[in-house]
Amino acid sequence: MKTTHRLFGLLPLLVGAVIAAAAGHALTGYGVPLTLTIAAGLGIFSSVTNVMDRLLQNATAVTHQCTTCDFRVQLTNCGAVDNRRWQEIAANHPHHV
Repeated sequence: MKTTHRLFGLLPLLVGAVIAAAAGHALTGYGVPLTLTIAAGLGIFSSVTNVMDRLLQNATAVTHQCTTCDFRVQLTNCGAVDNRRWQEIAANHPHHV
């Protein structure tokens, strides 16, 4: 695994932790009980991490789709041969609507 892939894998975790910690700190200022603050922080952490992970996957993926229907293939970390093969499959798939 490349170093950049590792960094992209850690980025959503880091951003989620920072945002959750900031929200938890803000909640403690209002006198919210610790258990509710932890629950809110974990919810914020998981939501932000999930959204960031999906955004990074979509940013690094290649999508091939049929021009006449909604058939679509999304590829990540593939070579030029696989990329071309899936591009041809998407263009000539047998299940047009």
